[in-house]
Amino acid sequence: EMEKNVYELIRRNYIAQFYNDFEFLATTIKVVAVNQNFIAKGKTPVKQGWKVLFLSEKNDDAQDDDNNQVEEIVEQETLPAVKLAEPCQVHEPILSSKTTRPPGHFTEATLLGAMANIARFVKEEKFKQILKETAGLGTSATRAGIIKNIVDKGYAKRNKRVLLATDKSFTLMAILPAAIKSPGMTAAWEQELSKIGNNKQTKAVFMQSIVGWINHMVSQTKSNIATSDLSKLFSDVK
Repeated sequence: EMEKNVYELIRRNYIAQFYNDFEFLATTIKVVAVNQNFIAKGKTPVKQGWKVLFLSEKNDDAQDDDNNQVEEIVEQETLPAVKLAEPCQVHEPILSSKTTRPPGHFTEATLLGAMANIARFVKEEKFKQILKETAGLGTSATRAGIIKNIVDKGYAKRNKRVLLATDKSFTLMAILPAAIKSPGMTAAWEQELSKIGNNKQTKAVFMQSIVGWINHMVSQTKSNIATSDLSKLFSDVK
């Protein structure tokens, strides 16, 4: 059964490349009433194209994920045809009270996507631009291994299709220096590597700086662990 599922997955994704594009109409209507802007968006499929191969999979995911909102592609109702500056009448205002929901948990697929597009999680503009021009965190060949290592070491656990952080990972994030937890660190290193490529920096100087900085961070983190009750929890941290 497992081999059959893998085969079906490969077969379907391979065949999909020969199907037509998925086509849809996207409409955005902005209505101004009492100096307030109200926006309605609609997405109406025109041709399913390659998506016909994944309709059953999408229905299964919707049942498994419930409210996790892992898949954010939603086909909305068709909006009426309107013209620019066309007048309209507000029949009834309705005030709804709702609660903001947190983002859905990562799946391995969405986490891989987030690692590849890590720039959107960085606030510093100079680092954001650098990460946009690079491959993100890791490479396409190493990202899956990074996630597997996180799970194997107990920093995350699988719950159906989603990945959940464990108490061990929350504690680790609490004691690590801020620089190590920031994706901006990758951008800073990419910046130095770019200088090496442009002959504005040498590999020896870069490596010396990195080794010294890492040794300092490791010593600081180990000191934090040794002075707390976390030594057993992080006995596998080298």
